[in-house]
Amino acid sequence: MKKDKMPEQNNKGSLEDKLRRLREQSGLKDSDVFEKGFQYHQQGRLEEAEAAFRRATEINPNSILAHYSVGVYCIEQKKIEEAEVAFKKISEINPDCYYGYYGLAHCAFERGNVEEAIKHFQKAIKINPKDTEMRVKSGKCYAELGNNEEAEASYKKAIELEPNNADNHNVLAHHYFNVGKYKEATQSFESAIEYNPMNHLGHWTLALCYGMLGECNKQESALKRAIECFPNDPVFYENIGDFYNEQSRFKEAKLAYQKAIELGREESKEKLAKLEVR
Repeated sequence: MKKDKMPEQNNKGSLEDKLRRLREQSGLKDSDVFEKGFQYHQQGRLEEAEAAFRRATEINPNSILAHYSVGVYCIEQKKIEEAEVAFKKISEINPDCYYGYYGLAHCAFERGNVEEAIKHFQKAIKINPKDTEMRVKSGKCYAELGNNEEAEASYKKAIELEPNNADNHNVLAHHYFNVGKYKEATQSFESAIEYNPMNHLGHWTLALCYGMLGECNKQESALKRAIECFPNDPVFYENIGDFYNEQSRFKEAKLAYQKAIELGREESKEKLAKLEVR
């Protein structure tokens, strides 16, 4: 098994998660115009959803929920400049509301201005220092800039604030792996698995770490555990086939490649063919 850069955690929906939270806190959550806007969104009618929320800003120009909703749906439609206008309005209405800075951080990141995104995240975190998601996102921005110390510090702060959250440990583990700190990565992945034992990707990435450290027995155990948690992933079977092949355990490698092919992994066919001619 070769070293691969760890896949990023999926952050899709984080803006909408904040929107749902804001909606729950808002006194306008039951108004007809908002309900219509959310219904349009659920149906994938983003332009109509945006129009409904723009109407809400006309009804109540000081509604944080309305402006934030406009910003979220503008971002979904890649209308970044219009989203920025909406999020800036929130900061004008209430400079102590972190939602505006949070949205502006996303806009800056979408434009490729990571440094500006960090500045907005820092403002949001100053207002709401216990929000672990913003700590993680700012950490990823630091990592994007190659500032690994600040990235690590952000991830560790998220864990300090929410130690039982497996995702926080996963993010730190991925960071350690990507910067070559494999021993630290194994420790963080083990912590993540402790809080979410059925996380098949956690076991798989842990196996990669053990592989980089040359701990073959632990690598095999982690791969087997990944398969136990998610037995229909052909990549796991191909990976354990690669492991067996490297260990000259050719019979087991063949069986693993055959299973990967059975599950639709075309790439395993060539590897199996090479073993067949041995």
